[in-house]
Amino acid sequence: MWVKKYSGIPSFIHDVQRIVYYIEKIKVNGVLERYFRPEGKPAQKIKAIPVETNKLRLYAIRLSNNILILGNGGHKKTKTYNEDPVLNECVEHLVQLSFILQLKIDAGVLKLEHNELIGDLSFYFKKQ
Repeated sequence: MWVKKYSGIPSFIHDVQRIVYYIEKIKVNGVLERYFRPEGKPAQKIKAIPVETNKLRLYAIRLSNNILILGNGGHKKTKTYNEDPVLNECVEHLVQLSFILQLKIDAGVLKLEHNELIGDLSFYFKKQ
């Protein structure tokens, strides 16, 4: 998990604290759009924390104002996540998951009810 990896590195302490601050705000106020930096295509629902410039990124899927799926992240060393193999892999896993979840929601086998995902949450990732 990225938190363990980066929280012990002095040059990243402020960046980890900023991301934790946003997660705490989300826990209190909800999964509001203003807490995220959009990533990828809008239909993919991929977001990054924090909104401000930061050396670290945490990627997530924002399903609603009540449901957030945290993914992975890392040290942002390039202008876009696509240019960094590690960050690109983090986002691509979330893109696959977002696609699967949307298919299941559209098929009616998964439902968003307030702050819960109800239904079939099984899925498999295909190695690329």
